[in-house]
Amino acid sequence: MSELIEQYCTSLEQWDENNRDDILNDLHAELIRLQSTDVVTFRQEMNKVTSFLCDRILNSNQLILTFFLDYFIQLLKQWYNLIPFNDSNDSNTFENLSTILINHSYSLMNELLVEQFVQCLNAIANIGKNLFTSEHITVITSILNAYINIESDNRYQFMAPSQLDDSIIKCLCATYTSEVITQFKLSVKSEKRTSTDVFVFNALFGYADFMSREILQQQSLHLRKHLLASVSDLLDTFLISSDEWSESAMQILTNLTTFFLYSVYMTVPNDICLDTQKHICDTAIRILLIPTYRSMKFNNNCVQYIYMGTLNDKILDQLKSQNLTSTMFKIANLYKDESEIQFNVYRILAAIMTEEDIKKLDDPGAIAKVFLDQLREKKDIPGWETRLKNLLTTLKSKYFN
Repeated sequence: MSELIEQYCTSLEQWDENNRDDILNDLHAELIRLQSTDVVTFRQEMNKVTSFLCDRILNSNQLILTFFLDYFIQLLKQWYNLIPFNDSNDSNTFENLSTILINHSYSLMNELLVEQFVQCLNAIANIGKNLFTSEHITVITSILNAYINIESDNRYQFMAPSQLDDSIIKCLCATYTSEVITQFKLSVKSEKRTSTDVFVFNALFGYADFMSREILQQQSLHLRKHLLASVSDLLDTFLISSDEWSESAMQILTNLTTFFLYSVYMTVPNDICLDTQKHICDTAIRILLIPTYRSMKFNNNCVQYIYMGTLNDKILDQLKSQNLTSTMFKIANLYKDESEIQFNVYRILAAIMTEEDIKKLDDPGAIAKVFLDQLREKKDIPGWETRLKNLLTTLKSKYFN
C-alpha cells in the first residue's frame, strides 16, 4: 500500500468523526493521482482500499462514493461485455465496490447505475451461459437482491413498475434459464447450490415475486410459454425421487410452484400449453398419493393446481373421465389434518362428481363442514370475498339442492 493511502486508512481505522471527511477527501485525491499516473499501482491500491472499507463498513462521503460508483460502472460494463478484467485486483475491487454500494443503498438508485444494470441484465439474457455461470454473477445477485429490498420496503409490499422489469422477464425467459432448471434436476440431492442457481432461483424469481402485479400479469403468458414445461419436468423428477431431495432443493421447488400458482398461474382457465397443464394435474395427483410430507406448502400447491385445472373445460373433462372420486377421497384421508388440502379436495370433488355420485356419499354433512370451517376461518380476511362467494356457490349447487 502506498505510504499516503496507508496513512489515510490508519487514520480512518482510528475513526475520528470530526476529520472523517478530510481523510476521505485526501484518500480520494491520492487515488485520482494514481489513476492518472500509475494505473497498475492504482488498481492495487483500489483493491486494498475497498477491501479495507468493506471489512469495516465505514460510512463514506459523497465525493469518494461518486468515485467508487463511476469505477464500479466501468467494471460492470467491462464484465457484461465479456472483456476480461486487467488483473485480480480489478476482480476483487468489483466485488468490494458492490458491497460498499449496497451498504450505502441510496447509491444504488443512481440513474446511471440503474441504466447500466438494465443493460447488464439484457446482456445476461442475450449472452446466456458465459454470464450466467461467471464467478462474478454473485455481484449481480447481491445488487438485484438489494434492489428488491429497497423497492419492496424490505419485501413487505409489491414494487412499483421499474426500469428493471422488462430485463428481469428477458432473463427469466432466456434459453439458458431453462437449462439451469434442467441442470438443477441433476443436483436435487445436494444441499449446496451453485452461484447460478442462486442468481436464477433467488434473485430473478425473487424479483418477480415482488414485481408489480399489473406488470407481471402482462408478462404471465410469456413466462408460461417459456418455463411451464421446465417446471412440469421438475414435478416429474420429484415424483420419482421425493425422498432424495435436499432441503434447499425442496425450498426451490416450493417457491417455484408457489410463484407459478399465484403469480402467473401454472394452470389457467384457457388452452395455453394445454397438454402441459393436463400433465401437471396428473403429476400433482400422483405426488399427493405418495404421500410426501416434505413440504405441506408444496402439497397445498399440488392440490390447488388440480382445482385450477377444473376451471378449464378440457382439463375438467379429462379429470372426469379418469373416475377420480375415490382417489380424491383417498387424498382427503391422507391429509385429514390439513384443512386447506381438505377444502381444495372437496372443491375438486364438487367439480368432477355427478349428482348420482353425490347421492351415494356416506356423510355429505362432513364435507359441508369442511366448507363451513373455511368460511369461518376466512370470513374476516380482506381480499377473500371472491373465494367466499365461490365457496358458497359450490355449497349451494352441489350439497344443498
